[in-house]
Amino acid sequence: MKRHLVLVVVLLAVVLAAFLVFRGLAASRSSSAAPAADDATSPEPPPAIASPVVDAAAPRVARPRPAALADPRLRRAPGPDGGTALREDALIARIEELGPSDLPLTVRLAREGLSRFPDSPRAPEFAMNLTKALLHMGRIDEAREEAREMLRKYPNSPFTGEVERHLLTNPPNPPR
Repeated sequence: MKRHLVLVVVLLAVVLAAFLVFRGLAASRSSSAAPAADDATSPEPPPAIASPVVDAAAPRVARPRPAALADPRLRRAPGPDGGTALREDALIARIEELGPSDLPLTVRLAREGLSRFPDSPRAPEFAMNLTKALLHMGRIDEAREEAREMLRKYPNSPFTGEVERHLLTNPPNPPR
């Protein structure tokens, strides 16, 4: 019994350490990322995230890449103009990989997904990611407009329900 308890405690410590390392990496990426040219006119920059104190001796845990990004054949597909463009699954995987580290790029990728795959079962997921990124960038009016559009286009999606609940029904606190 003691052995199981020790294993649980060690496992929790490893999970906590991994969380702190990833959070620190995300914070360092977001502070070093330069804003994109077409999103440089946003009213205010995203709030800075304080880096947690991370023990340098703590083991670094590598996050596995989504299969859509690991396999180069899945990464790019010919676009309608003959160029290359990310496939739908690769777009979603890239957006998830970015997280909050590059919000302007997330906005561009989500808009690309919505324009290229408007009738896809994954379209509500693109719309939710677009709305969340706009909200985190402080562009609340745009986020609300996207949420209303999402409600109109995808009324039965669980992603729409989540966005409606968090942005339209219970609006975020106004910026200070």
